Amino acid sequence: MYTHWPNILISYIAITIITHLMIKNKYFIKETKVFFVSFLLTQLIAFVFDINSLYINIPHGESGTMIQTVAIIIPLTLGFASHFIFRILERNNY
Repeated sequence: MYTHWPNILISYIAITIITHLMIKNKYFIKETKVFFVSFLLTQLIAFVFDINSLYINIPHGESGTMIQTVAIIIPLTLGFASHFIFRILERNNY
């Protein structure tokens, strides 16, 4: 049986590097932070409660893994929903 831990580690490292670069280059700073925190929380929830649809990588066949897009779409949606909420709050000076 092929272990898929290296692929999970590569996925986490890639997301961390991309998030760091976006914050460093000042692209969607608040939204990127919300995405990263919500991504880590969904992965933690997936591992604690063993929810296969939230894992970033799941075993596929005997020698491979499959990336779950839901694990990226949910935090990404939360990040841009927070962007919308931040704009409304800034417009209303709250």
